[in-house]
Amino acid sequence: MTANLEESELIELAKHDNEAFGVLYERYHGRIYNYVYYRTGNVAEAEDLTARIFVRAMRHIGTYEDKGLPFSAWLYRIAHNLVANWHRDRSRRPLIALDDIFPCGMSSKINILSRPSGVLCLPARGNKGSIRRSKQAPASARKAQER
Repeated sequence: MTANLEESELIELAKHDNEAFGVLYERYHGRIYNYVYYRTGNVAEAEDLTARIFVRAMRHIGTYEDKGLPFSAWLYRIAHNLVANWHRDRSRRPLIALDDIFPCGMSSKINILSRPSGVLCLPARGNKGSIRRSKQAPASARKAQER
């Protein structure tokens, strides 16, 4: 029944009825996902951001005012803001590969133990290999060991 309603009627219903919002979700999910994916280039990030967009829309549907624009324009505005935030956060906290962080190499096949005396690289269970210390212990730790 709600699927056949006009957009404006459906929006008014969605302010109080989750099923009506579900119909709006079904109508616009694909378009919003494509918009986000095109701007992130990452399936997992696009899925996560799309979910966040619709959660935000559902939380704020009560404040939505029809200003003569399609409902999708409101969703795209939310999407634009979240994608912009995602890019800003990503530039502040870039992703770094584990191999770049741990000089031991084989980061996917080892267990990393961080200790005051340095970082120990231990072979993971079932993997043969040697234990290597990636850096020398700090001077204060060496002095404490000498005592």
